[in-house]
Amino acid sequence: MRIRYVVAFTREVIIDDHWSVPFQGGTYRVIEDKGVAKALEVTFSKQPLDLAPSMSQAFQGHAKFDIAVRDTRVDPVQQQLKDAMSFLQCYFEAGLATDEIEAFYEGESPEEEELISVKSMQKSPATVPLPLRFDLLTRALMAAEDSIPPRFEATLASSARTAMAAQQFIDSFRYAFLLMESVYGRGQFRSEALKSAFKGDARLMEMVSAAISGHGGA
Repeated sequence: MRIRYVVAFTREVIIDDHWSVPFQGGTYRVIEDKGVAKALEVTFSKQPLDLAPSMSQAFQGHAKFDIAVRDTRVDPVQQQLKDAMSFLQCYFEAGLATDEIEAFYEGESPEEEELISVKSMQKSPATVPLPLRFDLLTRALMAAEDSIPPRFEATLASSARTAMAAQQFIDSFRYAFLLMESVYGRGQFRSEALKSAFKGDARLMEMVSAAISGHGGA
């Protein structure tokens, strides 16, 4: 069986010269349309049929069939692509939609093709509706009318949440600490001066105490 993963670029990219390159025992190539690179395609040949999703009749719920995802290759592919974008983004504002990988499972013989019941799937991030109070939305709109928006702080907070959701705890801590330093550090960066600035902020100390109490002490 052949497995192909297709991951779209987050913006249009022009790559003048490209070819197939080895990748985790398979190969990757650039998918191009009229001179514009649209996606990366990672291909693995001679893969066991056990990696293809399986479909069985459902006995509960509204769906008629249950689909079991058995592909163990997709996570390492996704992680290496994410890591690669970290290097690239040091120089360019470009990226890949690694959270929306399309996977195609193709028989390399007529017999294999007959045995593959689910030919393709798309891996998407699991999301749940966000409970947002209307008064907070209204306050944000009113604040944006005549206040300087906290773009830098918002970027750090968002990065910390994203890293935490991805279980990248060290990165999440770093972003969170930079956020604390920005909001409560009073421009200090040396260790002792920064500690004094933190300890001198009553609001921060109150939040820290509440957080420690909520977790049973530390």
